[in-house]
This record gives sequence, structure tokens and C-alpha cells, in this order.
Amino acid sequence: MSKPGQHNPGQPTVGYGDKGESVKQAQRALRRTPNPALEVDGEFGKLTEAATKEFQKDAGLPVTGVVDRPTWDALPIGDPMPVLSQGSSGEVVRSLQEILTKGAFGLWETIPKGIDGNFGPNTAASVRGFQTWAGIKVDGVVGQTDLGRCHAGVHGRAPVHHWRAAHYHPVAATVR
Repeated sequence: MSKPGQHNPGQPTVGYGDKGESVKQAQRALRRTPNPALEVDGEFGKLTEAATKEFQKDAGLPVTGVVDRPTWDALPIGDPMPVLSQGSSGEVVRSLQEILTKGAFGLWETIPKGIDGNFGPNTAASVRGFQTWAGIKVDGVVGQTDLGRCHAGVHGRAPVHHWRAAHYHPVAATVR
């Protein structure tokens, strides 16, 4: 179980021109800020740099465009997403619940009603709300396929910056 500030331990600093698994880790984490328009391709190019700068600005970090230790510590978990459904539990479900709660404000509105790491009926309802909003298959199950299709669903439905801005909305972040 990761602790605050330890979501991506052991990751090296990555920046423009870098390639590989650490870049994919950063890209997955940036997608979960949420920034679903960012492609996870393992190449730190202009789009990854821009997403990093926007995240740093929103998080109150120095805006460098480089994923350094303070940026890694502020990002959500960047591990590959397993398939999650009702009955799943653990830190990855807790991270999903945080994303669903912070991102829902003004968009899909249905929140998990708690961040407890247990994928129950309220989390499933929030996932279905997100899937409906994003225009992807509505089944209440989360996995890499859904995340990959998410860009197509979000693009044209609401500006990505609006979704990311909702992530930092203080009211949306208050669940308990």
C-alpha cells in the first residue's frame, strides 16, 4: 500500500526525449490526473511535456516539464491498470475512487460515496456514470481497454482542461 508522496517510488527523473517504461509510468499517472487525451507510448515528447507542465502548474509545483521527484510524489499511481470490477479491493481501487470523486464534479456527477479501497455498488455506479459521459462501453468494469478508448469518448464531449480542472475542485474532493 502506498503512502501519500510515495505513489511512484524509485522512478527516475524523465523529460523531453526520454523513452521507456518510466516514461510510460509517468504518462499513465498523468492520464489519471485526469488527462485522458495523453497517449501512453513510452516516448516523452511535446504532448507529455505539455501535460507535465499543466499538472505541475495545477499542483502548485515548479513548472519545468520534467517529471522529477516532487512531480512523481504528487502524481497518482502510474502502474498499469488491472481490470477492476465489483468485489475488487486495494490501493488501486482507492486511487480509482479518488479519480472518480475528483473528476466527477460538473461532468458525470456520480461519485463513489467514499474512498475506502473497496469496489462496491457506489463505485460501480460512478464508473458507469463516467463511461456514459465518456461515450465508451457502459459495463461498470475498468481496465486498460476502457482507458485506451477513453480519449475517443472524452474528445468532443468536454474540453480536457475542464475535466482536469474539476480534479482539483475543493468541493468535489470532499467526500467524507
